Amino acid sequence: MSCLRKEYDRPVLTEVLPLENFTVAEDYHQDYLVKNPQGYCHVDPKMFEHRGPAKVVSSHQEALNALIFGDIVPGDVVVLRYEGPKGGPGMQEMLMLTALMCGMGMDKDIALVTDGRFSGLSRGGVIGHVSPEAALGGAIALVETGDIVSYSIANRTLTLEVDDDTLAKRKAALVIPACPVQKGWLARYAKLVGPVSNGAVLE
Repeated sequence: MSCLRKEYDRPVLTEVLPLENFTVAEDYHQDYLVKNPQGYCHVDPKMFEHRGPAKVVSSHQEALNALIFGDIVPGDVVVLRYEGPKGGPGMQEMLMLTALMCGMGMDKDIALVTDGRFSGLSRGGVIGHVSPEAALGGAIALVETGDIVSYSIANRTLTLEVDDDTLAKRKAALVIPACPVQKGWLARYAKLVGPVSNGAVLE
């Protein structure tokens, strides 16, 4: 099987490779494939663990703007919230952001944590489907720019390095933004949808 993308005048796919040509890591890192013929890896080993200051943004568009205009720098952990089923509403895909990260060569230097979602095309140190989402008052809503956030794929950990007393004060003062959609079926969905950890079903 082959195809040709005319604008580049080069093969995009020269053959469909059998699954045996790929080696999936045995320690349950289904986040990435290793040792394929092109050396492709969804998560570069450099990003198996990461620790850095949070850059908090509250929409996909805000995150794109921050990346384009240089507000996000190597080492940062982008915390993108209010993109879950209720907050979005609808949980749009974050592919444009992760594609921009890769296109700017920053997928090995910055991490992304979001209550939004990814497809199988996203790569890098990205963690999605965080639940409870920000619009439900989850911990992701309490993160502030400058907080230290760390994760370890091997240890299955995602840590906000802020003490409990500070988090309690932030939670008491938390004001969740109004849903950006106030009319129609999508507003009704936002009002009724439950946590993504329960399947984002209407409750």
